[in-house]
Amino acid sequence: MTEDNIRYYWFASMLNEDDQLNHYTLEYPYSEQCGDLQNEELDMLYQSDDETWCFEMKFHRNGESESTYAHTDAAGSLFNDLLRLQALKQNAKWKNARYFFLYVTDSEMYNYLTAGKECKGGLNKEYRAKLKEFIELDAGQELSIDFRNIEDVPKTFIGSALTSFVKDASLEHKDNIQIRRILLNRKQDNIQSQSPSLKEDNESKFCYARLYEIL
Repeated sequence: MTEDNIRYYWFASMLNEDDQLNHYTLEYPYSEQCGDLQNEELDMLYQSDDETWCFEMKFHRNGESESTYAHTDAAGSLFNDLLRLQALKQNAKWKNARYFFLYVTDSEMYNYLTAGKECKGGLNKEYRAKLKEFIELDAGQELSIDFRNIEDVPKTFIGSALTSFVKDASLEHKDNIQIRRILLNRKQDNIQSQSPSLKEDNESKFCYARLYEIL
């Protein structure tokens, strides 16, 4: 199971509601609407006669791997997608467009994001608290995310979060990691699956799904 599976499952589900293939574009160039993102592509663009929906999707999983998972880099990649969507919203000429971020992960990354200030080793507590606030947002609730006043933001996270915008991002660039308004449309915990792609946790394999919207 890969990130492409998640994208095509979502695409297939949308086709059940609207089977007009000309309404869908996969890998839509950001540069068509946002000149600062020349080499980036939107996972999926849906445009009907009266609706425009933009989707970024991310799938994190560790499976049965015994190697150390790059949690900090993966967390930054979430915010890179969110920041790209926010930039698109600010620059696109579409009227009444909506901007969605679908996140699916297994217990490996979910446990990292939910650890908060009680994280193992007690490092980066304020940064980890922000991640916990993001992943545990209740359905229908809004959140603004700002790392400007967080002193313990890891450099690896900053570099990953800004990889589409800044080359060799350093600690001084953390002020750019701001999501002004994000809404959790829907969440689903503990989706049980037998897929070998998902890490086993407490003798079961689970994945966690979140659908956010940039407002």
